[in-house]
Amino acid sequence: MLRRKNCSVSKALKAKIVQKRKNTKRILKTKIKNLGEKLKEKMEETKLLTEQKTEHILAPLAPKQRLSVEAIISAAKAKSSKGRRYTKDWMYECILMRFKGPALYRKMQTENILPLPSPRTIQRYLKKMKPAYGFQHATFELLAKKAKEMPVDERHGALLLDEMKLEEGLAFDKSTLRIVGLVNMDQHTPEEEKDKTGDHALVLMYQPFKGTWLQTVAAFLTKGAAKGKQLAMIVIDAVTRLEQCDFHVDVISSDGASWNRTMWAEMGMVRSEREKELDENEDDFISALEAEEDWETALNLDFSALPQENIELQTAEIEIVTDVENNGNKNKRKRQNKKKPPSQSTKRVSKRKQAEEHRNTFVSVSHPCDEKRKLWFASDFPHLAKTIKERVLKMGTLTVSI
Repeated sequence: MLRRKNCSVSKALKAKIVQKRKNTKRILKTKIKNLGEKLKEKMEETKLLTEQKTEHILAPLAPKQRLSVEAIISAAKAKSSKGRRYTKDWMYECILMRFKGPALYRKMQTENILPLPSPRTIQRYLKKMKPAYGFQHATFELLAKKAKEMPVDERHGALLLDEMKLEEGLAFDKSTLRIVGLVNMDQHTPEEEKDKTGDHALVLMYQPFKGTWLQTVAAFLTKGAAKGKQLAMIVIDAVTRLEQCDFHVDVISSDGASWNRTMWAEMGMVRSEREKELDENEDDFISALEAEEDWETALNLDFSALPQENIELQTAEIEIVTDVENNGNKNKRKRQNKKKPPSQSTKRVSKRKQAEEHRNTFVSVSHPCDEKRKLWFASDFPHLAKTIKERVLKMGTLTVSI
């Protein structure tokens, strides 16, 4: 019977074998680590090449089309439709689409035509937003950050203000535990109107001279049209806040309503006697035109301002009668009667009166934030054209004396 012979191994040999195993293990770990790092580098290079190629493909597309394609690519990379993340721009577009067409939005969302968030997700995003009347501090913080990235010539613009009629109504906001619908003009709210229901919205918007972007600065809820003194305080407040954000306001643009003309006067503009009478009543500009028999007097137009030394004017009276009958058919009749040209003495009197009016009339005032600059005022021409159209349609007669 054979027996296994016990072979004794020296301690030195055992130590040598153990050390060799450790060295081999360490070398293999180092190789694995190096290969892992190289693999990550290759993956990043591949990802970068893919992104560059995608950017090259998407470059000719319009911004909105590019945004939708990027959302589709992001949805394709996601492992599940749940817990998907959306960019701010895409979420903003989805909210607008939801508002403009709820039925179409549901169809595109249920049939996966576009990677749209669910209506419940949109509702959660909307709850995070806190729209409010008045000047919002966050708005001017973002404007200040944007101003640092823009050249000086792109930071000059105009402050636009306009009002619109709203339907009165009250609602209770569960998130803020407040009643919505009362007059809210921020710190400019009169004490006697704080408990009244608002029916007009006043919106202020900043538009630069260069560029296509617009920014709503503030919105206010008023009872009727805001009074001229209140408008002046709001405008000065808005101009000051924008100037502090390094956005320069050079022009104030509004329509020719009586409350806006009162605001012009409060800012330093001089009005005619006719405008003062309209401002006392605070009536609508259109109703003031309807009550006037003379269109030139109603609009406060001074045709004598034309240079009579260079242009020969032939005085005439033109009457346009517009009848709207039988599905909007219009018949126009013109009658022209020549009159004698004004005498030289009449011309001298009119020129003297015109010079006095020009000395008391201004189109700009000293800027409230910089004495070296001017703050200009401009009347919105489309509103003037709309006013003339309303008079022609309502009165049926327009008489112009030139």
